[in-house]
Amino acid sequence: MYNPGDVSTSSLQPTAFETLLTQSRGVDGHTHLTPDTRRWLGGLEAQLPPRFWLHTDTAAQRAARRLGAAGFVYGDRIFVDDGRPEHLDAVLRHELVHLAQVQLAARTGRIAPSAVVEHEAEAISALPVARPVRHGADPQQLHPLVWFVAIGVGLYVLLRPGVANAPGPRDTPIPGPSPGQIIAEALCLFVVPAGAIGIGARLGLGFLGRMALAGAATNVSLRATSDVARGQASPPLMYLFDATTGAVIGFVVPGGFRLIGRAGTYGLDRLATYGVSQSDIALTRVLAERAAQAPLTAVQAQQILSTRGMAGQVSQWWLNRRGVIVLYRGQDIATGQILSPLARQEGVAASQELVARMRTLGLSDAEIAGYTARWHTQPIPPFAAPEGLAGLPLGSTGIPTTNLPGIAANFGDEGVIYVIRMPRSQAISPLGWQGLQLENEFVILNQVPSGSIVRMIPAQRVAPLMVNESGLLVPGR
Repeated sequence: MYNPGDVSTSSLQPTAFETLLTQSRGVDGHTHLTPDTRRWLGGLEAQLPPRFWLHTDTAAQRAARRLGAAGFVYGDRIFVDDGRPEHLDAVLRHELVHLAQVQLAARTGRIAPSAVVEHEAEAISALPVARPVRHGADPQQLHPLVWFVAIGVGLYVLLRPGVANAPGPRDTPIPGPSPGQIIAEALCLFVVPAGAIGIGARLGLGFLGRMALAGAATNVSLRATSDVARGQASPPLMYLFDATTGAVIGFVVPGGFRLIGRAGTYGLDRLATYGVSQSDIALTRVLAERAAQAPLTAVQAQQILSTRGMAGQVSQWWLNRRGVIVLYRGQDIATGQILSPLARQEGVAASQELVARMRTLGLSDAEIAGYTARWHTQPIPPFAAPEGLAGLPLGSTGIPTTNLPGIAANFGDEGVIYVIRMPRSQAISPLGWQGLQLENEFVILNQVPSGSIVRMIPAQRVAPLMVNESGLLVPGR
């Protein structure tokens, strides 16, 4: 289940929920997939049923909200809380994986544990192109509030630092919690609801019964948090804090949390960026250790990257939901701005003008980025250049970046690695040049947007990686 966990499940009743499922009217799911989603399906498409139903109407939205979810699969039906295109694709990718898992279980009769099913769904939905599923999912089982549990095990320390704070301008400051209290709160908030689902399964309850029990247990856990704090915290019972400033950015509710306006969203953006970058650096360390034993192929590297921990998965999910991406760029010299080579030499306007000329000739941004990946700042030979642009350094309009900090560290040498958080739509995957596929390269045209540089890391702190002449990943210089 794809679950942001920001709505209450306290009113969930099985009969009311079943009524919503009955009332909802679905449409043929295959005919409502966007071109991007169809391209993403890859090896997953053959595992989908010949026909499935997509529900985005009011009843479906109410059902999803009662579950505290952005979407969920039930049988051959996908229910979505928000049918807007910019939201639908992200939810569908996750739920289509679950749909394939259900079909696999129907064919083989083998059902994997819920945690394994959910981990596979998170991993595949984050891939550029989906791969086939390997684990079957019980069509009668919720897959099972992993987002809520993941907040507890992955980001709780960041969201609940040991600082004194006041919930509101006139409220009495809350003393900073002890380490023991933080651990107790984490257990109350996150372990109890997950355990309730397991208890429901052992009691023989079905999908709806387990969901109702989980909602009730969540409310109990929140009351337990109040007991742990000895009455010092005023309702709402639990706050989310920006780890940098200590400011309140949201509060916990049954099923997850609610953010406080734009400040809350921005605060969680920063926390998620920190979570993703720490996860990426940890994975880079593993890649470097394995590459030191033997050079890695793209498949082997991807297998390691798919083992991202729960905190990294949660952080990545949040950034995907926000439509942003975290990238890395290594430079041997720190600069105030990150510009394309042409923009540095002749100004941003000159770089923008050359990009505009290429677009006028019908080149896509992916093709333009391909010149940066393949030719860098070299003049483009006639056989590879658009009409009238032979001999020009077309690749000099782009800025190479990567989502692997180890690759950036190799380029940064003894300099710095910039951590960049920016709209995903402005980070372009180069087209037509597979020689550097393992570098996970993304190209930014003209200049890195203002405000997108969120962190700077000494390059020597990150294990360097590079791609050798055989196209394999090896330790960097």
